[in-house]
Amino acid sequence: MRRASLLLLSVLALSGTSGTSWAATYRWDASSGMRPRWPELAGQATLANSIPTVPGFTVQNYVSGIPKPYRLAFSPDGVLYVGNNTNVAPEWADRVPVGGDSFSPYGTTPYSDPDAVAFDETGSVSGTPWSLIVGRGLSGGTGSLIAVLPNQSVVDIEASSLLGNPDDLVLDRTGRMLITDFSGGKSVLAKSGLGNSSVLFTTPTRPVTIAVDANNNIYTSADDGDISVHTPTGMLLNPAFLTGLPDAPLDFGPGGCWGTDLYTVNNTTHELLRVAPNGVASVIGTGFGQVVDIAFSPDSLLYLSMYNDSTVLRVSPSPPSPFTLLTPADMDTLSTWRVFLDWADAAVPACPGGVSYYIDTDTTNEFSSFRYRTQGPRSSSQDTVVVEFVPGRTYYWRVMALDTHGGSTWATPGFRSFVTYAGGYPSAVESGTQDPPEFTIRSCSPNPFARNTQLNYVLPERRKVVALIMDVSGRVVRTIELGEMERGNHQLEWDGQTNRGGRAGAGMYFALIRAGREERSVKLLLLR
Repeated sequence: MRRASLLLLSVLALSGTSGTSWAATYRWDASSGMRPRWPELAGQATLANSIPTVPGFTVQNYVSGIPKPYRLAFSPDGVLYVGNNTNVAPEWADRVPVGGDSFSPYGTTPYSDPDAVAFDETGSVSGTPWSLIVGRGLSGGTGSLIAVLPNQSVVDIEASSLLGNPDDLVLDRTGRMLITDFSGGKSVLAKSGLGNSSVLFTTPTRPVTIAVDANNNIYTSADDGDISVHTPTGMLLNPAFLTGLPDAPLDFGPGGCWGTDLYTVNNTTHELLRVAPNGVASVIGTGFGQVVDIAFSPDSLLYLSMYNDSTVLRVSPSPPSPFTLLTPADMDTLSTWRVFLDWADAAVPACPGGVSYYIDTDTTNEFSSFRYRTQGPRSSSQDTVVVEFVPGRTYYWRVMALDTHGGSTWATPGFRSFVTYAGGYPSAVESGTQDPPEFTIRSCSPNPFARNTQLNYVLPERRKVVALIMDVSGRVVRTIELGEMERGNHQLEWDGQTNRGGRAGAGMYFALIRAGREERSVKLLLLR
């Protein structure tokens, strides 16, 4: 933070990743009483070699090397934006692509003190959809909001002494922006539309982080350790919903495995907390260092900015537990033309019941022809799967369990085979003499793909057709309306674009083709 009067503090801290020490210098505005944010003392640094643990979940480094990562914000397509508090020119917020591992400065020109960030999907406060809003503290006690537009040009949207030093930004469910002012104003501000910010309410001590629940009630942490609750209009509901948590990061669970409770971190005990609506906190994770912010991504994973470690961590439910194929036994010769496939249940430790199953069948154990469709999703192993096959032939099958967050586990053994009943009827698909007796996806190529993929399918009669591209959580990212299609062979192409016109992130997807009342699906792997 660049201010008129600066006091240099030299702090010795510990790196939680390497166990080595490093010196950090922080600038403090002595004239306004501003204090350095994170860390205040060497004792607050991450404990050397500390390994965070969250039972039932997996903790991973999502991206490393961002100096002093501060606030976190996600775009709807899963791109992460990270503010920082280095105070070393030149400065930018950083953009982390889907999948993590790398980051790059965001904006065509640098901008100082880019610690607070929020993503303005609709353009409600920036005037341009899909803009990144950055809150900054400037010299002379003036605060600033800028917008980094989709083309990365940087524009000013507000500057005033009322903003002071924006520390956290959040858009509520109406598109209004809420701002905590960490300067001496002790205010939470609101910015509606393109107008200037105004004071919504004040707090006894300096507000730090802010979160909004499903009813738009406002939860604010402060440097005195109290978390207060206000109505959307700023009326105080509870001055001490939680206590003893100075500068605690806040966010609400997105549902599913996480529920919709409040999540926070006790930066004294280094514990991840889940807080029930009645204010009772439960420890769900331990061993975290100094966590400045937490945020849930669009695919419902939890991210934490580790200020002292230059790292953003990701916490995801552990993948489904190992499970086994049951029947038919390997190399069984069947006595009926119908094939019933069964397998044991898998489980997700953090999300009981949150598992879907996908079944691959093919004429080789490489499962590469896509001649026989991928079945699914199935909600449990008790859902009977019935598939019609060519008589007297050997087939291979396997089953994958998939949780709502993209974690997957293949059943053991990796695959089994069976020989179909020889007395059944011949298949038109195999003979190639006519259209198949059922709606079928015959191939998908290329797969994996980087730009475009083509699906070939067959209709037994004239039907209305629509294709849905879904991510692993079941969210539809692209809808392709094909209208009425005649009997016979058809093709459709997906160019990797979403319904919003942007590029879908790399990863696994499912193409579901719906023809009349029937559906068929196939797995796709989009590369970058």
